[in-house]
Amino acid sequence: MKKFTGQPHEKIMPVIKPKQENCVFCKAPLMVANYKDSVKDHDHITGLYRGAAHNECNFNLELNPKKVQIPVIFHSLGGYDAHLLMQAMARIPGEIKCIPNNTEKYISFSLGNVKFIDSINFLQSSLDKLVKSTDSFPIMQRTFIEEEKRRLLLKKGIYPYEYMDLLKGLMKPCCQRKKSSTLA
Repeated sequence: MKKFTGQPHEKIMPVIKPKQENCVFCKAPLMVANYKDSVKDHDHITGLYRGAAHNECNFNLELNPKKVQIPVIFHSLGGYDAHLLMQAMARIPGEIKCIPNNTEKYISFSLGNVKFIDSINFLQSSLDKLVKSTDSFPIMQRTFIEEEKRRLLLKKGIYPYEYMDLLKGLMKPCCQRKKSSTLA
């Protein structure tokens, strides 16, 4: 068995009580004679551990959808995509909150708890320049060991707009190959 070389558990999560006897929510004892129903509860927004809880208490928890913002991040949202989304959102009941750049372009907008934001507002440069400025992608290097696959992932993609003009184009399992033209 390998010796643990990371940080001690106490330093990582000091909120974990080693001998927690009561449920963090209902305060009733966790251990009942010959029956163990305790689970490790964590916040689904922050990911932080909250404490041990009864399995039933854990299942009864719900996120309040009115308080939790769900970010939807687009790159270059202010362009074409925002216009299409705003047209679709106009048909949905509810208040649309918007931060416009001008009458046709938007920095951010939301409907209910779904907030659409533009990642381009948070970057110092274009995605292409940012990717080309570094060759260190440690997670990608561990996930895709083959150099050719990594190179393809770092390459700018091409979207087949003409092919995807109808819903039936999205339903096909794969794109058709372009017919090669031969000159006689």
